[in-house]
Amino acid sequence: MSINNKNFLIVFAHPNPKSYNSAILKHTIKYIKSNNQDHNVEVSNLYEMNFKSFACAEDFKNPLNSLELDLIKEQINAMEKNEFSDEIKTEMEKVLRADNLIFIFPLWWGGAPSILKGWFDKIFACNFAWGFENMYEKGLLKGKRAIIFTTIGGDKHEYSAEGDVHADITQVLHPYHRCILAFCGIEVLPIHEIYEVEVTTDEIRKKYLEDIEGIVKNFNSTYDLIQKF
Repeated sequence: MSINNKNFLIVFAHPNPKSYNSAILKHTIKYIKSNNQDHNVEVSNLYEMNFKSFACAEDFKNPLNSLELDLIKEQINAMEKNEFSDEIKTEMEKVLRADNLIFIFPLWWGGAPSILKGWFDKIFACNFAWGFENMYEKGLLKGKRAIIFTTIGGDKHEYSAEGDVHADITQVLHPYHRCILAFCGIEVLPIHEIYEVEVTTDEIRKKYLEDIEGIVKNFNSTYDLIQKF
């Protein structure tokens, strides 16, 4: 692979294949490939995969204690012995291959749908994505980049210090930016959001999709756009 060719992993979390989020997914893939046909794109469509979003003993081929699950101990043991379930290993391999990660989801109750949170719980395992001596700048996924594309029902004013939420979208999604992605060493680009998704105009929706093309094109060159925390 040329130094200019990149591996992208898109993690998609919306149950409706006809949703605007699905249009975002489709256009993101199109723009990645139009920018460089040799870019590789993998997609984890969590609802389509029927991804089991809660951690359980079935995540491990030989759990230490299936009745009293200690998730971190089980993850450490599974990493040492290569005993994660096939589903989890498949997702981990996608993450390892990826230079760039893109997360597409609607904002539900101030966060991502639970299926995506569960994906993080299971896939960003201890000693895979992070370790007790490997967090933030030393995170085990250092060298990768990530961005969030999200749709929001409310307007931009609502997501401001003066609005009902009393926080902007970066603050609302801080647990994902800082406590998950940056925690694991990933460089995080600013969130790309669209407000009033149910009532906005087709023209604005189209503009939002066109903006994605510029983001994808500059994914690996716009160092000045990296979100700092």
